[in-house]
Amino acid sequence: MGVWEEDFDKLEKDPNLKNAVEIFVKTFGQRTAVELSEWSHEEGSPWDQAIKKNNGEFYCVIPKEDIENYFKNLVNDSMENGNE
Repeated sequence: MGVWEEDFDKLEKDPNLKNAVEIFVKTFGQRTAVELSEWSHEEGSPWDQAIKKNNGEFYCVIPKEDIENYFKNLVNDSMENGNE
């Protein structure tokens, strides 16, 4: 089984994960590449935080934990605001 199939299996078996993906697609699915790029580079985003931690260096690693926490908070906020 390939990586994508494993990820899909996890998605199908975990209702919380499936709900999170559905919220994300509902929220961002209609945005253009430019809009998504602008959003992902906003103040406080994982990209913004990584740049600041690396003295303005654009080509730096964004820690996985920062990305996970950012999206967990985004999904939780969305669910709390009734965007399920």
